[in-house]
Amino acid sequence: MKNYSIIVPAFNEEKRISKVLSSLKKSFPEQEIIVVDDGSTDKTSEIALRHKCVLIKLKKNSGKGIAVKKGFLKAKGKVIGFVDCDNSVSVKDIKKVFSS
Repeated sequence: MKNYSIIVPAFNEEKRISKVLSSLKKSFPEQEIIVVDDGSTDKTSEIALRHKCVLIKLKKNSGKGIAVKKGFLKAKGKVIGFVDCDNSVSVKDIKKVFSS
C-alpha cells in the first residue's frame, strides 16, 4: 500500500498538467498520483498516462467536487490529498502537510 495518494482533478488541462505531474512524480516517486480527467476534450488523459499516473476518466464534465470524490474513492494511500493543475500549492507545502 502507498503511504500517500495525491489526486489531481483536471478538465482540459493539457497546457499545464505536465508541469504539476512532473513535479509530483519527482518529489513523490513512490507515491500514488491519481489524475481524474473530468470529461476533457483535449489530451489531458494521454499526458497523465505518459507520466505513469493512475487515470480515472469521466465521460462528461461533472465538476471538481465529483472529480475529487472519485479520486478519493479510488485512492489507496493512508493519507490522501488533492492539488490543482495550476501549481497553486507547492511541493514544499505538500510535504509539510504529509509530514504533520
